[in-house]
Amino acid sequence: MIEFFKGLLIYVIIWWIVIFTILPIGIHIPKKTIKGNAPSAPSNPLIVKKFIITSFISFIIWIVVYLLIKKQFFYFDLVQ
Repeated sequence: MIEFFKGLLIYVIIWWIVIFTILPIGIHIPKKTIKGNAPSAPSNPLIVKKFIITSFISFIIWIVVYLLIKKQFFYFDLVQ
């Protein structure tokens, strides 16, 4: 069960790094701002699309990290 949580934690960390990389892509700032909005607020941030893309990319990266750990390229145990 601990191995599952370690894998989940690694996936969550990768996911957050990827989401902050993906968020600025495709942002269009409108010429006219709506009262109450920040001037830099995007007109359509496409959040759901970016979450799906982020989840897919994170899964691919997680698979690579998992395979590297299984091949013992990385060590996470202090006692051997």
